[in-house]
Amino acid sequence: MQMSVIIFLLFRLKLKQRYALNNEHYTALKIRGHKHLCKDCGSIFVDRFNTLDLCSKMTNRLRCKIQQLSLTKPFKHIVREYKLSVTTIEKIALAYIREKDSQHIMYSPEVLGIDEAHLKGSIRCVLTDINEHLLFEMLPKRDKQTVINYLDSLPDSNNIKIVTMDMYRPYREAVYECLPAVAIVIDRFHVVKLINDVLSDYRKTLCKQLSAAEKKEINSVQKVLNANRKDLTANQNKKLGYIYSKYPELKMAYDLKEEFREIYECTNRRAAVLKYTKWSRKVKQNVPAKQPTTLPNEHQID
Repeated sequence: MQMSVIIFLLFRLKLKQRYALNNEHYTALKIRGHKHLCKDCGSIFVDRFNTLDLCSKMTNRLRCKIQQLSLTKPFKHIVREYKLSVTTIEKIALAYIREKDSQHIMYSPEVLGIDEAHLKGSIRCVLTDINEHLLFEMLPKRDKQTVINYLDSLPDSNNIKIVTMDMYRPYREAVYECLPAVAIVIDRFHVVKLINDVLSDYRKTLCKQLSAAEKKEINSVQKVLNANRKDLTANQNKKLGYIYSKYPELKMAYDLKEEFREIYECTNRRAAVLKYTKWSRKVKQNVPAKQPTTLPNEHQID
């Protein structure tokens, strides 16, 4: 089609376009365009606007804005802000997700993290690249077979050297089956949480032997006992000092918790193992036999 043979019809095409300005206020643009008639074939067409999405009557800039917001905000919030229908927001978001999903590249990170997230009443397995601090996959479930199917689908899985996880057995069994050569490390957060839980149980056991007033006194420092020693304020240290003077066994339990946490401050494995061995020996000497004296075998300190 030659531009020289195009004649202009005396027709103004009026389009109201929504546009996202820098201040993000809702506004509308009225754009005047032309219809054109090809003198040779008789086809009629209209002006093209590269910055506009004529199908949804909005600018491409606003569409991109909604795409980004749909990943971080509920749809109803976007509806209120930009005066669009929920259906429009859903269509834009789903199209954007499909586009991004088609660009997804599977790979095997050197350090693979396996955890879970609670979404809409279900628990889903989450996989992360620990070295890059990147979440790169979320599975529909977290059962052993789902994890196995995903690990088997990873390309170049021999690149994986370490897998970090919590104490959930299906994760460990799936890794043993699919990646038998990798090292499994229980991540620090879950191990320290387990130690804090033991301290909390010890505090509750102690309270059962005390009067109501004494129970209230010990429970008043519950959050302080879970805190790291280096993070305590002067007033908190003073309050704990008073509690420890009355209940020295609680101080012993807190010190063991802190000494275990300090293992993670070691700069090399040898120092960590030595510190753990010393800590384990101290636990056996001070904790009654009815109390757990060691961590489960699957816990690894690295």
